[in-house]
Amino acid sequence: MKGRLRAVVWPDCEGGKAVRRLTKALCALLAALTLTAGALAEPAPGAPGFLNGLTGQEPLSLGLTAQVSAWPDLSEGTLAALNAWLGTARLSLRLSETAGNLIFSLDGKTALTAVAEQDSRGAGLSLEVPGALPATRYLSGAETPPWTLLLGAESRLPDFAGAAEALQAVAFAAMPGLLPHEKPSRASVSLGAAGRGASRLDYVLDAEETGLFWQAVAPELLPALARLIGALAGASALPDLSGVKPQGGLTVRRVLDKAGADLGFQVTGAFALPGGARRLSLSFGRSEKGTYLNLKLPALKGGDTLEARLNLKTPPGKMEGDWRVRSVSGKARQDLSGDVDLRLETLDAQQRVTGLLTVRAQSRGGEAPQDVRLEARPDLAFGNGALSGILALRQSEGRALVREVSLGLRAAPGKLPAAPEPLAEVDLRLAGPEVMEREAARLRASLAPLVRQALLALPLPERLLVLHDLGRDGRTQGDSVAPPEPPLNEFTVSDRLETEVLP
Repeated sequence: MKGRLRAVVWPDCEGGKAVRRLTKALCALLAALTLTAGALAEPAPGAPGFLNGLTGQEPLSLGLTAQVSAWPDLSEGTLAALNAWLGTARLSLRLSETAGNLIFSLDGKTALTAVAEQDSRGAGLSLEVPGALPATRYLSGAETPPWTLLLGAESRLPDFAGAAEALQAVAFAAMPGLLPHEKPSRASVSLGAAGRGASRLDYVLDAEETGLFWQAVAPELLPALARLIGALAGASALPDLSGVKPQGGLTVRRVLDKAGADLGFQVTGAFALPGGARRLSLSFGRSEKGTYLNLKLPALKGGDTLEARLNLKTPPGKMEGDWRVRSVSGKARQDLSGDVDLRLETLDAQQRVTGLLTVRAQSRGGEAPQDVRLEARPDLAFGNGALSGILALRQSEGRALVREVSLGLRAAPGKLPAAPEPLAEVDLRLAGPEVMEREAARLRASLAPLVRQALLALPLPERLLVLHDLGRDGRTQGDSVAPPEPPLNEFTVSDRLETEVLP
């Protein structure tokens, strides 16, 4: 007797569910890699001395191991097989301010190398999968990096370090045109976690003065403002600023502390945008006590708006606060929010960080409404120039637990390895849709051997169970459907317990 098992593992050249999951994991890692690298540029006040010591110095070398407790659509048997595979897997990251290097190894052999680089001039991604993808370098603009164009990976968390940098650029661009209008005031202003200013400098411009001021500063100020909004809400929420013009007057306030130093600033005014007029209200403050940001950009007519708020207290030994980004466009609404509650303890020349970080993403009015909550619980120790510990991660959708992963971490300052010497280079800025689609399919297909290697290493009963779980969405697309067409690649099982991959 001969039986035939049709397993939907990679049903076409773009990969099936197993490959898609691996691709999504790579997307998340690359997004987190660039996000973390950017965050190193300016650690928050009160951060552990270990992290502050990395700024502008040696890159950070990070090693990870993982254990999975919950994952969508996977049975206990498949989870056990996955954890056995993860037991042989090691992920090494090395991060600097503008670059990150990722090396994934199995059984001590390199299975994947990825290098991501990004600055104001552009972005690059170098990838190598031994035996499947020769070292290839992809180039693109900074606003749409290669990992977004090819893998669909987009960092959705606000880049507060990038926002702070953009705010500084806004202030530098505006101040030369504001100085002639400066008037001191003894009125105090509260800037949330940053504290209360003792005095301020006011710059109040009428409509005519605002028009002349805008002509002088717009070429430098508009790009900085675009970077600010993009850092907080992502490129998808960024309005077109090319036709921005002020409507009416403009008020700017520099908030000063008791010593007369800058504590923060406030800006209010109305602006005409190509999509309609909006009112800008912006407050920002930063001190040893904490950081505060409040941005509102509502439409003068209708309900469209973009809002962002951060209130982060950083007293000695603590970091606590919350943040929110809200975007409304027509019937579509997206909300990102989160809480920070971290504690820093010092014992026997070691610093220990514990606490809870949360992120909640909600969207309504679109094609796929969602309510996702992410939790991170660190238990990390810093000592002797190194970091070690556990980071527990949970993802929920509504009230249902979707994913639960425990990461073992070890980090220390280390050199950033050179990117693999590229054998091919693709400039995505010059590529048309056909080239983009071809490269994306080629990249995803190159990950299939990692899945195949893991599957073929399993005993046959466990392999069939894993194939059953991973192929579930390929077999059923509704309550009652006909079996799908045979995939291009399939596993054949005979009574002699032989397994082969057909071309």
